[in-house]
Amino acid sequence: PCACTRRDIELELERLGRKDRVRFWSPSDSCYFDGMGTGFGALIFSAFASSDMLMAGMREATAGPGGAARARAIRDRYAAELHAQLEQAGKRPVGLGRAVWEAATGRLFGCADILKRAADEFAAAGAAADLPTVLIVGEIYVRCDPFATDRFAEKLQARGIKVRLAPMTEWMEYAGWLSREALGDRISRTIQVRIQEVAWKIMARRLGWGPRPSVPQVVAAGEPWIRGALEGEAVLTLGSAIHEWRTGHLDGVLNVGPHECMPTKLAESQFLHVAEREGMLSMTVSCNGDPIDSEIVDRFAYEVKARHRRRRAHARN
Repeated sequence: PCACTRRDIELELERLGRKDRVRFWSPSDSCYFDGMGTGFGALIFSAFASSDMLMAGMREATAGPGGAARARAIRDRYAAELHAQLEQAGKRPVGLGRAVWEAATGRLFGCADILKRAADEFAAAGAAADLPTVLIVGEIYVRCDPFATDRFAEKLQARGIKVRLAPMTEWMEYAGWLSREALGDRISRTIQVRIQEVAWKIMARRLGWGPRPSVPQVVAAGEPWIRGALEGEAVLTLGSAIHEWRTGHLDGVLNVGPHECMPTKLAESQFLHVAEREGMLSMTVSCNGDPIDSEIVDRFAYEVKARHRRRRAHARN
């Protein structure tokens, strides 16, 4: 919660001479989409899930020389198409019936077709290549902000490592899972999970991914080390990493969070025990926008590649 009041903001805008150029809108505590149709949240969630998948596809196709520019161009082109499609879809009323229909049929307000074509291009660009792979987990804002992490993901990709990023919708699914008692919440969660499943499977079929990790599976994977009753990001950070590690498709985990972030530190402390018991390689980086020593990146990349070579040798034997 912000410590300042609306009146404080109005006074500051008046001091800056901008008061007449800013309008205030305060969403309801019970529903962010009041007055916008009972199914409008499904349209927004389709946008989030589809954006997650475009970002994931881009990350998969970025590793290696020249890959970054090519993959970003694919992502940017389809992101622009996605935004235009969603804008058109939002011009019609979005009631609960339409939301259920879009999710049940797998159209996702036209997002599904865009994701199919994008996935084909990502696959053609080398997204399905067997490369050393790192999953980035941690505090949601930091892991999604390249500036905060000093573009750690891009630096790993430049070293020939494939990077996967825990999806933004993970937290939204978790919040819905926590509020699963009311009937309206259960209906909304069912629609959201269906949207996530459709979007994920479109990419998974073309890029060779396994099943989508659900929040209950993630929480269950993390609970031996962090109890699910401790609600927050720590159990998601740990659980998503462990769940994906057990699939055998990861060579390392990068845990990022703000400097002195308690959930990040809790996860970091338990990652040490996970390494002892399951052999999972992980590194935690506290980020505050400062440059990260390139030697740290080099050492981590070296160990990830070594793990990948051992994993491939074990698979052949």
